[in-house]
Amino acid sequence: MPIAFADGACNRQDVIVVEARTFYLLNTDGWSEKQRHEACRAALTAISGEAHKYECDIPFSSSPRWPVDVLRAASCLRDASRKRNRDPAYVQTGVLANDDPTRWNAFVTFAPWALDASVWTRDYENLAALSDEADSIALELTTDQHQVIAAVVGSERLLTKSENDQRRRETKKRP
Repeated sequence: MPIAFADGACNRQDVIVVEARTFYLLNTDGWSEKQRHEACRAALTAISGEAHKYECDIPFSSSPRWPVDVLRAASCLRDASRKRNRDPAYVQTGVLANDDPTRWNAFVTFAPWALDASVWTRDYENLAALSDEADSIALELTTDQHQVIAAVVGSERLLTKSENDQRRRETKKRP
């Protein structure tokens, strides 16, 4: 259900409607690297309309195993980096505005290979947190975004925090 916010100075035409988001962890257990990366890209594409800021690290020390498109994306992001990077083998982009479609596409291509990547709304509300080459994918999704991603990965793979906690407890109980 959408939530409407308005301050006292707004008239009825200025009401901003924000749909509530739910926190999900994408269960990547048993998936290949390719499956994790495809799921990550699908998730980033699904949230792109709300993505206003993002960042990632670029561990160039891992680049010998990157495909050509990922190398190009990493170079694009390195060139856009707002941080002074002392070590060329490990670059951090700093927070980048999502105001350049080419750079956003580079981020979507590269993020699954990052050790850390994050995406936020205009107000720095979390949309995505990725780590360890898309081994861990946490998402804040609207109902529509959930449906789009679930169509790609399967709804059973998108776990709420309580579902993930339950899964972890059950896993610990196994001999």
